[in-house]
Amino acid sequence: MLRVLPIEAAPVSAPLLKAAHLIRDKTAGHDQPKGFLRKTSKWHRHLKADGIRMWAVAVFFHLRDAFRSGDIWLAHSERFGDRSKSLVPASALSTSTRLAVPLNVHEWLAQKKQGMATALKMLSRAASNGLLPHASIEAGALKIDRLPPSVPD
Repeated sequence: MLRVLPIEAAPVSAPLLKAAHLIRDKTAGHDQPKGFLRKTSKWHRHLKADGIRMWAVAVFFHLRDAFRSGDIWLAHSERFGDRSKSLVPASALSTSTRLAVPLNVHEWLAQKKQGMATALKMLSRAASNGLLPHASIEAGALKIDRLPPSVPD
């Protein structure tokens, strides 16, 4: 797999890619670089017990995680491709009608603040009228009762 697939990596994953290349090239007696491991990684403990086999397993586990996070990608893959190529330029956003949020961040924040203020007013009204189930206001604080256990038949 490591010989056939054109794997590319972000600079942060260069030590991991170097370790994968050592496995790919079957470099005998290499020094098993551990630069791709975090200082707090549990793999350090496993690598002390068993040398090269566990090191290769650690490399493959970290490769899997790097593919998932997008730090490593395949050159011509749709699923595991370079995520930066899937970004849309800002000039194309103004013509899109399928955008979920407005282009103006201040407009979007104003809408969210207005929705939150409306919801808080409704909550305040319901609490003052005693309409909140299993809840009450005591000494200016909202107290919520534990829900009764509901055991199915």
